[in-house]
Amino acid sequence: MKKILSFMVFITLLASGAVAGKYDDIDLSPYEDALNAMKTLEARFVQKSPNGKKTHGTIYMKRPGKMRIVYDSNKMELVADGENFVFKDLVLNETSVVPLDKTPAHVFLKGNINFRKDALLTGVGQSRDEISITLRNKKGQNNGAIVLFFNKKNRKLTSWTIIDTKNKQTSVRLMKTKLNVSVNNALFKVSMPKK
Repeated sequence: MKKILSFMVFITLLASGAVAGKYDDIDLSPYEDALNAMKTLEARFVQKSPNGKKTHGTIYMKRPGKMRIVYDSNKMELVADGENFVFKDLVLNETSVVPLDKTPAHVFLKGNINFRKDALLTGVGQSRDEISITLRNKKGQNNGAIVLFFNKKNRKLTSWTIIDTKNKQTSVRLMKTKLNVSVNNALFKVSMPKK
């Protein structure tokens, strides 16, 4: 049950929101364009949880609406099939299903993204190599945030950090990223639990 609740926090924080004026003078369009040009993605990832534990796996994405996260531990998987976001605990044999359009993940996986129209932009940070963009859910500003990190040179999405309501952070860093490659639609098919 704890893993299912964590999943609910995960999909609540993926993206979504309204408009903020504080960062209007910063041109974020190159990074929006980079995301909107990303029709498919395949990448290895390392996830770091708030307690410092690291897990590895592979993520597949096909926009609009489809994503699969497979952990090397083979203990769980996340699947967005275009209509639903499904979390499967493969150890406890538990499944949680949420309509995709009822989750902020719908915004992240939609065909086109506008940071200022689709999200509450609450932060922009820059280092020599990266830019970070912090977004909050416009319908629930107290539900946490997601921070997207992009390489400033090639505009590629390199990682994201989810900040929950207790300010605990879970980070995901992408590795060996392949963009706009052929991704098998079968990856996004999921057997729904029997009612």
